[in-house]
Amino acid sequence: MKIDLTRLALEEGPRTVPFAEALQSETEIPFLTDVVGEVRLARAGALVRLTGRATTVAGLTCDRCLRPVRYRLVATFEEAVRAGPEVPASGTRRALGAEDFVLTLPDGVLDLSALVREHLLLAVPMVVTCREACRGLCPVCGADRNTEPCACGETAPDPRLAPLRHLKV
Repeated sequence: MKIDLTRLALEEGPRTVPFAEALQSETEIPFLTDVVGEVRLARAGALVRLTGRATTVAGLTCDRCLRPVRYRLVATFEEAVRAGPEVPASGTRRALGAEDFVLTLPDGVLDLSALVREHLLLAVPMVVTCREACRGLCPVCGADRNTEPCACGETAPDPRLAPLRHLKV
């Protein structure tokens, strides 16, 4: 979805633009459902402030047992955009202050799909588990300890780590 910010009359107040779109993640993490959400556009001086929320379901893999997991991604975002012909560089971000970045768009057209995709991918957790009690795979024989008992039993710890046993946690 593309929004022409130069033609959008924001002077009479903020606008909310809903969206529902089949969006590809363009990574190894597929989006299994349509991306649904809304973005609020408000003029802030020479800038346009975007505040939005997007949700979808992503196909991930459990980090413990390697089973497929359907994970609901929710991304909330805030962006500042400077749009118009007086903006020098195309599609670049420049720092305003210590924590503020501005997306510059000389043609004034915002690709909302790319922005939402970026924030959804940033919302993917570092560690994904199919359930909290997932026991994972046996590191020795590879058996799924959720469905079958491990035949190799407990292994002795590495003798090089023996000095660490005396440390208190």
